[in-house]
Amino acid sequence: MLVWILIIFALAMVFGIIKVENLKEWYAKAVEIIQANLNKNKAGEKKEAETKSQDENKAE
Repeated sequence: MLVWILIIFALAMVFGIIKVENLKEWYAKAVEIIQANLNKNKAGEKKEAETKSQDENKAE
């Protein structure tokens, strides 16, 4: 299935349906979204770690 998608993608690039400029824009958008999600995950992990340490301190 992935092979067919790659073949179709390559043919679209060859025939000019998908242009390199579009790929650059898509890449920039994807990088922004991924970085935002990674930052959210890091912030969430820090908050979880802080609440766990506070809960452990309260338990003692």
